[in-house]
Amino acid sequence: MFLIFFSYLCVYKTNIYSTMDELNPTYGRMELAQLYFPHICGRAAWRKLKDVMIDDPALSPLLTTGRRTFLPIEVSRIFKVCGRPASLR
Repeated sequence: MFLIFFSYLCVYKTNIYSTMDELNPTYGRMELAQLYFPHICGRAAWRKLKDVMIDDPALSPLLTTGRRTFLPIEVSRIFKVCGRPASLR
């Protein structure tokens, strides 16, 4: 019984993560920022996106990870709060 449940759980989690990867890939912070602000340089775009993220309590914890990339689940959270960038619609 446990083995059946465990195998179901592994397949279910794998399907969730593979679906999320297809919807939202991993983005570097400057790459994601330039999707939102395409007409300014990468550093300035990142500063603007960072200011937006600091002001929002749902996004501010994403800045404390210490990584320079956003995972697919983090990207989906950013898209949910800020909307999808115009270049991805």
